[in-house]
Amino acid sequence: MEDLDEDEPLLETIRSELSDSIAIAVAPTTEAELTTDLRDAIVTEAQSRYVELQTMSAALAREIDQLEAALSTVTPILEWLVDANETPPTKLDFDALQARHATLETHRDSCETLLTDRQAFLHQTTSRAAKAGITHHTLIEYLYQDFPVDHPVLSTGIRLDDLCAESQQTVRSHLIQRV
Repeated sequence: MEDLDEDEPLLETIRSELSDSIAIAVAPTTEAELTTDLRDAIVTEAQSRYVELQTMSAALAREIDQLEAALSTVTPILEWLVDANETPPTKLDFDALQARHATLETHRDSCETLLTDRQAFLHQTTSRAAKAGITHHTLIEYLYQDFPVDHPVLSTGIRLDDLCAESQQTVRSHLIQRV
């Protein structure tokens, strides 16, 4: 897949997508005829590649679902943090501080669930008719190889949980001072 930007001779494409033996059999320098066996071999290899592509499509669809779920977890937490940050803890009474602390705890629980679900997803495999399977961990490594982090969903979840924990500690300090 790394060679998508480069032109490649047809026989190289046939070799990489189907097999060496089929590429050799259909090469213009070969005097092989299109026999029933050769035709069957081409069809079999093409069907195998089709199953692999269906599997990749299913795995990508599952990753999209995972990203949408992560976004639906992360976005409200970030929005709440931005809103809450506009009112410093010094301006809040004891009950408001307790409510903020509880909300931060709920957000941390959501981050923990996000991280647990993501880890479970990474250990799964998408397969089609038991002929082709893609481990999600391998897919994620491929999809995000050019990103600054290897696992952006996990990284985001951890960073958001750390931010909530830090905010919670600040609120806790203010609560203690008020007691």
